[in-house]
Amino acid sequence: MNKILESNNYQKFVISLFSRNVIKTQGLEESMLKFGFLDVFPVMVRRLDDGRLEILEGHHRFEVACRLGISIKYLKFRTK
Repeated sequence: MNKILESNNYQKFVISLFSRNVIKTQGLEESMLKFGFLDVFPVMVRRLDDGRLEILEGHHRFEVACRLGISIKYLKFRTK
């Protein structure tokens, strides 16, 4: 099983070109303020050739965590 990683280096993440528009995050923001970034819902990423991490799933959580200054919890998705 993959280990959940954590980082507050927001610049190492890149939003996937196929992401949904990040809107209507008030409820998520309230939850993350109260409970933080939950381990059970990490952002799914894959490493790009340039070393950055492309967000495949969890764009809303990423955006809200950045706004609140909370560390991103993420799992690396292996494509090979």
